[in-house]
Amino acid sequence: MASQPSRDSPTFDRAIELFLEDMFALGRLNTEHSIAEYRRTVRKHAEDAGGAGPHATTRDEVKATLRRWSHPNTKRRKRTMLVSFTGWWRRACGRTTRRGRSARRADGPRGYVA
Repeated sequence: MASQPSRDSPTFDRAIELFLEDMFALGRLNTEHSIAEYRRTVRKHAEDAGGAGPHATTRDEVKATLRRWSHPNTKRRKRTMLVSFTGWWRRACGRTTRRGRSARRADGPRGYVA
């Protein structure tokens, strides 16, 4: 990874920018549109975290963020973005908790669970 946040860096804004820089450098986010969408999604999660840093967010805060969207496909996309961010943060800081993955996936339009 290009940048290593420390466990003591509690701000979401800095973590989001480091995440986006790393994903761009790795070729996982290639367009300004996808970068902006990831940024908006993770910032909404930061709002739901109520000022806590990315290291202190809970499963309930992830679920609260996902409740912002009603369409199952949108929820799946947003959940994937949050899983990507929280996974990156966990790996960057050496954490072992998996908060982003602990929120259940949204059911599909016909009850299908992907």
